[in-house]
Formats: sequence, C-alpha cells, structure tokens
Amino acid sequence: MPAAANPFDLERFTRQAQQLGFAGVSVADFASLPQASEKLSHWLASGQHGSMEYMVRNAALRADPALLLPQARSALLLRMDYLPAPAAQIIQAKAQETAPLTAQISLYAQGRDYHRVLRGKLAKLADLLALAHPNQGFRAFTDSAPVMEVELAQASGLGWRGKHTLL
Repeated sequence: MPAAANPFDLERFTRQAQQLGFAGVSVADFASLPQASEKLSHWLASGQHGSMEYMVRNAALRADPALLLPQARSALLLRMDYLPAPAAQIIQAKAQETAPLTAQISLYAQGRDYHRVLRGKLAKLADLLALAHPNQGFRAFTDSAPVMEVELAQASGLGWRGKHTLL
C-alpha cells in the first residue's frame, strides 16, 4: 500500500519563512491568471511594452505557468521588507547628520541586491519543502522567470497593485 501523501502545512511553512525574515506568505492558484493574461495580451498588442521585447518573447509562458512548470498548480508567494525598521532608523539618523549638500542614496537602494538576498532565502525554503515533500517539485523565482508574480500575489491577497503598477 503506498504511503499517504504528506499534506502541505502552510502554518509550518509560514513559520519557517518568518525565521528567514519574510514578512508575508500567501498561496495563489494558477487558475487566477486568465483575466491577467488577457490584459497582458492587450497591453502587448498596443505596444505598451516599449523596447522590452522579452515581454513579447515570453508572453505565452507568462499567460500559462503550466508551460514553464508542467506539474505546478499553484504558487507560494513571499513578501520581505527591503529595509527593516531598525536599519531604516539608523540610516535616517546618519543622513540627518550629514551636510545639506551631501548626496543621499535612497534607502531601498542601500544594502545587498535583493535578488541575491531573496534567492538564497528562497533556496533554503525550497530545500525544506523538498525534505517534507520528496515527491513534489519546487522552484524559486526572484524576477528570474516569466511569471506574473504581481498578479499572483494580488490574487493571493498578499497586496494590491498601486498607481505605480507595483504590488
């Protein structure tokens, strides 16, 4: 008799993600993408993508994640604050001490590249998931694949798309 599948424990996963510094976790079903895919098609057809030819090249993958990951049915979405409050306070205090004509670097641009930070943390989570679910596949993305992550995050309740078009 085959062993029963180990059910996914979102609460445990959330705790593990929080231990790595993530501030939010949600799940989105890929079935939430058809309307977003239609909007993407219209956006591309009207030339709104400008010189971003990769948007056209990978439009089918963005519209249907099953083309990218055939076995995948949903996405785990994680949110991390780019600069935790204590670090922001220290940086702001130092900025106030400098001369008024000194150049300032925006807080979001200080520190390590978020792609590297997130990639390492997501890899650790993927390893933990692989241990708990050895017969499943997990792949971590940080702006590194044609996935409609903002649409998925919005559909999952992790946030909303603002006027600046970001989540």
